[in-house]
Amino acid sequence: MISGSSVLGQWVSDLVREACVRATPPVDVEIADRDQAPADLGRVEGARRTLIVTHPGRRIADAVAGATIPVVAVLDDPVDSVRFTKAAAGTDVLNALRLSTSCAAANHVLPNNSAVTLVHRAFQGSALEIVALVVEHLRLDLEPINLQALIEAFAGPIDAPWSLETALERRVPHYVRLDHLADTITADEAMLARQVLSPMVLGAISHDIGIITWPSKVFLSGDKPNEVAPAVADVTGAARIIYYGPYFHLPPGTWQVRLILAFSMEARGTPFRLTFYCDNKAIAKVLLRPSDGGAFEGTFTMQHHDPEHNIEVHFMNDEGTIEGHMALGQVTFSRIAG
Repeated sequence: MISGSSVLGQWVSDLVREACVRATPPVDVEIADRDQAPADLGRVEGARRTLIVTHPGRRIADAVAGATIPVVAVLDDPVDSVRFTKAAAGTDVLNALRLSTSCAAANHVLPNNSAVTLVHRAFQGSALEIVALVVEHLRLDLEPINLQALIEAFAGPIDAPWSLETALERRVPHYVRLDHLADTITADEAMLARQVLSPMVLGAISHDIGIITWPSKVFLSGDKPNEVAPAVADVTGAARIIYYGPYFHLPPGTWQVRLILAFSMEARGTPFRLTFYCDNKAIAKVLLRPSDGGAFEGTFTMQHHDPEHNIEVHFMNDEGTIEGHMALGQVTFSRIAG
């Protein structure tokens, strides 16, 4: 199963583990994240096992894309996923976004995949229905007494099963009702989740995803490493990296990348370079030299083939300058082809 880092992902992961323990015979459960995929991934002989994946790598994505292995995949609310990841990992919003985009890196292999069953947060039925769906799809054989115990643990009384939200509230630490998210995550953090993560999450149901936006506040300052870059950066001094980051994952494909930047009059004539790296290899490079002060917009095309690796952006001045300021407004990605 592909769980993602979310309330629903945690509940389904726990459900799958318990169902495998109670199956006849019991089914082994293994973690199969990016650096932990078993050497015999995709085998059809030997004892049965279930793999639980949060951060899928290339081998796992290829195995899912083959549509021969039954897969349960979780689709949770993007804003709540970031909130949950912040709380569960005890981290800040930028690292929560990095972890969340890593979780969604293989969503592109899920749409129209006959071997995949999606469990989504908007499900309006009972938790009992999801328990039954997961057990059936993973082809787990449970004795009636064990099935009843599983249902009662994860879905409440059989004759009065819980709603999905009730099951999540009773079983998962850091649960928050979706209509109370504003009490636990700021408006700016929620906006970042929608801009960065929402299109990737929706990639689980459609290849035609929306625009992904990386606003200036997700980048770090080259002058103050590990600190969020200021809205306006001082470029005075030697050639150096002005902005870097954000170490987010991006779905594969051919992308039209759109930049919005602004330069002061003093920065005109200074050569700048923007480079996108993936797995320590440059996948796009843009050279620019502002001829005047003001705001500018530019586009270029980038091909990205390795969603299991994050993207690192460097924006630097290639020559020193005695005065000048600039602002990186945002970077947006519109997929031309998958």
